[in-house]
Amino acid sequence: MDKSSRTAVPDVGAPIRVPAMYSWPPRPLAALRWLLGEYLFPWVYLFAALAIVCWHFFTPDLQFRI
Repeated sequence: MDKSSRTAVPDVGAPIRVPAMYSWPPRPLAALRWLLGEYLFPWVYLFAALAIVCWHFFTPDLQFRI
């Protein structure tokens, strides 16, 4: 198997990036940006949208009809 047919070829000389959440000295703004932007981004918004859709379509009205 040659290198051109592989999809994930590692960059051997590149340094390993440490997320801002685990770096020292602490950088709170960078850690928050990493947490919201890279770590939680797709899942938080997907679950929030799913919750809103379920609430809108699958819950009954709150009005009492007498």
